[in-house]
Amino acid sequence: MKVRFNRWYNIVLAALLSFVGYGCSDDSGTAMYGSPSANYQVSGTVTDENGNPIEGIKASLSFIKEQEGEIVAGEDISAVLTDASGKFSLGTPVMDLGLNGVKLVVKDIDGEEHGGTFKDGINDIEFMNAKLVTPGDGSWYSGTIAIKQDVKMEKE
Repeated sequence: MKVRFNRWYNIVLAALLSFVGYGCSDDSGTAMYGSPSANYQVSGTVTDENGNPIEGIKASLSFIKEQEGEIVAGEDISAVLTDASGKFSLGTPVMDLGLNGVKLVVKDIDGEEHGGTFKDGINDIEFMNAKLVTPGDGSWYSGTIAIKQDVKMEKE
């Protein structure tokens, strides 16, 4: 009788503990909650309609939100200015850029200074161009993923 009680007690206790997360760890005891993560590197060149590079454009990875029926850029995860050849390179450790509503946002913040005034753009990240640069550690970590994405901006 006592053996049967202990067996059921252990089964119920194991089930309850698994609900609160004690069963969700690997051999090292590290918690394994959520989604796989990776270090993303998004780089590219910003050009005008004629293919000329544009300097001084703010390129950022931003969470996107809807405001008054319009899609707008929210909080920046990572941001840089393009160099003289229009190139940018952004890096960020994010759970999953696509699932988290993250977009590549380009904004002309210097006005007429570098070739005119350009319209801001919210661009989907082109995951088809993604390449695994370094593999993960065999756990949930997915390594480093590089995405090459060029952007054309229209003049206002």
